[in-house]
Amino acid sequence: MMSRNAWLTAALVVLALFVGSVLDSRLPKPDPADADPFLRPGVVGQAVELRNGVVTATDVRAGTEIRSIGAITATTGRWLVVDYVFEARGEAQFKAPATLRLRAADGRLYGETPGATAACGPAQPGIPLACSVPFEVPVDAIEGAHLLVPAEVHIDLTDDVADIDLGLTAERAAVVAAAEGRVELAEPTTVGG
Repeated sequence: MMSRNAWLTAALVVLALFVGSVLDSRLPKPDPADADPFLRPGVVGQAVELRNGVVTATDVRAGTEIRSIGAITATTGRWLVVDYVFEARGEAQFKAPATLRLRAADGRLYGETPGATAACGPAQPGIPLACSVPFEVPVDAIEGAHLLVPAEVHIDLTDDVADIDLGLTAERAAVVAAAEGRVELAEPTTVGG
């Protein structure tokens, strides 16, 4: 049989658990936005500052085929090719195409097709490097698409991410979606002299 002190102790433990549960449900929780990347907005033609360099989307091209690294690759959707310039800051940097993403207006993310293009780099500090990255997307993902360029290798890390509006309004997206033919991807080249 339990003594009076044992019953009192058990009741206090249950009460403490109840109070702790109520407090836990009512106290504010950490904001999940604290773990989101720091987005730096921009548009085509505008330089976007990241902590390790500057990125500028310069053009958006589309077609049903791409030619890169000596191979031709076709799609039933569209190849959306974004040309961009990256200028490293501090030390040589690579912008691996696999780290860039295309975000559709509905939030879907598209990555670069592995092996479709060469890595952008190494970009030497102070020397802009022009590169292209292809994304294979369905036609309905073109309107409102944004290019996401992380400062480092993962877009999911809490780090700088350039969020570049590609200017694909309904009218421009219709033109891009109707694009046929082949888009040629050039090897990364330095810009200027």
